[in-house]
Amino acid sequence: MPPEQWPDDPESVALIRSKWDEQVGDARQELVLIGMQMDQSALCAALDACLLNDEEMAQGPAVWETWPNPFEGWER
Repeated sequence: MPPEQWPDDPESVALIRSKWDEQVGDARQELVLIGMQMDQSALCAALDACLLNDEEMAQGPAVWETWPNPFEGWER
């Protein structure tokens, strides 16, 4: 949303600015897990292990598409 359409109150503007990214603005994705007695450290470690490292990220989609699909049946 362009800044001229932002709310006027300082609290909302501060929240928007805290999440602002120069490349994508206020666009983002969030994953929310709700449950009881979840091991936050273990969950974060498992999810972090799924992320690409800088070298893998730099290879781009053309290379990524050559990797094995871990989700059999989820073809493009």
